[in-house]
Amino acid sequence: MEARAGYDASIFQPLTERPSSVTRKIIAVVGSDQRLMVAEFCSFSTLSSGWSAEHVSYDLNAPDLAVRMQAPSSTHWLGTDRIGRDVLTRIIAGCRVSLQVAAELF
Repeated sequence: MEARAGYDASIFQPLTERPSSVTRKIIAVVGSDQRLMVAEFCSFSTLSSGWSAEHVSYDLNAPDLAVRMQAPSSTHWLGTDRIGRDVLTRIIAGCRVSLQVAAELF
């Protein structure tokens, strides 16, 4: 009479084929679609600019009539509005408010 083990030894053998991970599948999909990469870049830049809104160099509401209605330049990347406020600073501040509202909804 042979002694038999109470378990099937074949289930403890190492896998011959390594299963692909979920992360690898996601990277394959993301890297293959250029539209998705552009959308990710836009999302990342929106989130990073919203988080860095407190580090902007111009005051949000301080008018500067000497530089009003300027075209984009090296000092004001998106120009200035009717009363001299920096447009990029105001967009970044608005992005921060939008992110705060979105965070409260979740």
